[in-house]
Amino acid sequence: MDILASRSAGGNEVNQIQPPNGSEKLGQTLDLEWTNMNQQCCAPDDQTTTANVDLPPPIPSQVTDQTRAKNEKISAERQKKMAEEVAKMSVEELVRGTIRAQEERVMAYRVFDEKLRECLTELALSNYQVYAAHATAQFSAISNGIRTILAALLAKNTDEEPTTGVTTPISNLQNHEREKLRLTAALHLEKIRAAAETDDKIKDLLSKSVVSYQNSLTDLGLMIEEEVDELRSALV
Repeated sequence: MDILASRSAGGNEVNQIQPPNGSEKLGQTLDLEWTNMNQQCCAPDDQTTTANVDLPPPIPSQVTDQTRAKNEKISAERQKKMAEEVAKMSVEELVRGTIRAQEERVMAYRVFDEKLRECLTELALSNYQVYAAHATAQFSAISNGIRTILAALLAKNTDEEPTTGVTTPISNLQNHEREKLRLTAALHLEKIRAAAETDDKIKDLLSKSVVSYQNSLTDLGLMIEEEVDELRSALV
């Protein structure tokens, strides 16, 4: 069973968003909250930090208004079905599903970072809105899937067969990933600012800030890998 079946539908809708023509100045707010993409995929109920990044104008509100109710209904139905299927899985299957979902999340970050590099290299920053929206939808769906697995594992926890050995690292993993999303948004913002800056002193400060964020993300990556290693050990 594909525990992240909701991701493909969300991704297709995001891909339909087109950047405004001739928009070279980033001028709105990029909301990297996982909950922001609930019209594209199942929305998580936990809060994350948003990052204010100047972007081109968003798609017209009337477009999203026309489809929001329909998409929310589809998302709710998909979430209910996924929860029912996940509840039938064994603890081992759920742990393996979490590891697979985390591997997908790692790949999503790699693609997101690569798309930013393309935008900076080609000086096509207006395209960043599309890539950011698509990445946000992916992160939201993956997090939603892992949270559904976590709920199923907690429901299976008993004195005779405790599941805390896997629910704790999964919970820690989710917390670390929220922080990673926040730091990634901040890092991307600094890179965009540095690319547009003409003052050498300010550019140097921004470059140092970029290095600082990169170091923080490296440390966080090690913490995330430790949690994943714990899950892998539980399968041995």
